[in-house]
Amino acid sequence: MDILDVRPTSISLEVSTKCPLNCVYCERKGKGENMEKEQYVELMKRIEETEHIKNAVYCGIGESFMNTAFYEMVKTSPFQGISIISSGMLPIKFDELKEMGKLKLAIFSIDAVTEETIKNTCGENYRYDILFENLKKLRELTKGDRSVMSLLNCTINKYNYDTLPEIVEFAKEHQFKIVHFSLPWGMEEFIVEHLAEIELGIMKAKSIASKAHILCDNPFRSYCCIQYDSILPFVNIEGNVFPCGFALHQNYQVGNLIKESFEDIWNGEQYSSFRQGGLCEKCFMMRMDKLRKGEVNAGE
Repeated sequence: MDILDVRPTSISLEVSTKCPLNCVYCERKGKGENMEKEQYVELMKRIEETEHIKNAVYCGIGESFMNTAFYEMVKTSPFQGISIISSGMLPIKFDELKEMGKLKLAIFSIDAVTEETIKNTCGENYRYDILFENLKKLRELTKGDRSVMSLLNCTINKYNYDTLPEIVEFAKEHQFKIVHFSLPWGMEEFIVEHLAEIELGIMKAKSIASKAHILCDNPFRSYCCIQYDSILPFVNIEGNVFPCGFALHQNYQVGNLIKESFEDIWNGEQYSSFRQGGLCEKCFMMRMDKLRKGEVNAGE
């Protein structure tokens, strides 16, 4: 069976479009807003009706912890396991998350290891002190609970493409189990211009990671929307469903999970059309490896 035909066991769920940062590669616009509790309750009812969805990745264009109801949302959800993606700019109550018994993966987005570089990337509001306190709590949690994994995600950009080995050294220092380098969507000219340096940096980074027993994949061959052998759909704060991350970028909506069941959305015309694979051919992540191989040209 093709991966496109496998019903997802996990979803990406956005509960806030607010963010304390202003990263150079981010497409977020405006001040943002939070998902209302009433909307979340209705959404969870739909999830409970969907037997195959057991897990959630709390992420989106904003910072989930900007929603003051976040911990209550996690606690009352039917999910068996959750992943959180955070910039680390707000104090995280790891003790509360541990008590709920649902946290399986904590992902921190960290794009540089020096304060000057990270402020160039993420803005002057970046708070290293809060980040380090969160990382300390995460180390304590993962040390005592092997069921929780930690991942450092770094988006490669013009300020950090030549510092990838240092990112892994930072991950080693703070006892991350996994490092994932993300390629900047839509910035194909940048990738082509600095391809040699990026590939060399990845090679060195993977060598350091291997010696430190840190899992580090090649970003040209990894696809963040694939999880548990299925494509991870994205649900935004309005309940709108997008079958993958690139579909979200292209505003290819397949339904609304507050208004209709996932099964109806899955069998609907838009989701069925997506499963034919046409959008995959245009996907930024698929194109990046073709760029690396010289099979396509930037901007084509």
